[in-house]
Amino acid sequence: MPRQRSISSKQHILVRPPLSVFEPMHHFVFSALPSPGPVLCVAACELVGGHRDQAIAAAAALHLMHAAAVTHEQLLSTDGPNIKPKPRPMVHSAGIELLTGDGIFAFGAWWMGNTMRYCCCANNQGGASEEEIERLRRYGLCVGVMRAFSNRVEEGNEMETMEVVKELRSLALKELEFFHEGKAEAISSFLHLLSL
Repeated sequence: MPRQRSISSKQHILVRPPLSVFEPMHHFVFSALPSPGPVLCVAACELVGGHRDQAIAAAAALHLMHAAAVTHEQLLSTDGPNIKPKPRPMVHSAGIELLTGDGIFAFGAWWMGNTMRYCCCANNQGGASEEEIERLRRYGLCVGVMRAFSNRVEEGNEMETMEVVKELRSLALKELEFFHEGKAEAISSFLHLLSL
């Protein structure tokens, strides 16, 4: 899936004039660490009977919004001692990072808006019922919060954080019980990736 996301994104984010705009945009979009959002989008589509090709545009839009958030987060975390992942060295000035992040987010939101006629983050195109969409939404929320907690572990609160993650994992698995076990196996694997 990441390869397909990149292909879809790279078709739209080319380095072209004006280079002062598109070179930083290209850099920030393709240097952002992966997020589970785009992959969850594709997995959710497949879970409800869709094909991954139907979800690629929505997944790419999610990656753009994630890249914008990472770009802005890096500006805020250059001094933080306990930040995970550690901030990367600045390649562009803070002003370029801030404004480019804003532009990437707007582009991602525009792209998502254009894909929403086909999907609700990829679930509707697979023929999902309203209950399936709601369960997958709650599952995705649990995965996102688990990831946020696992990235913010600080010395002294490991036990408390692990308890929260354990509870979120339990809630996420409960949402997947609704689906056929064999079909839910792939999407449930995200829970194993988010261990502390």
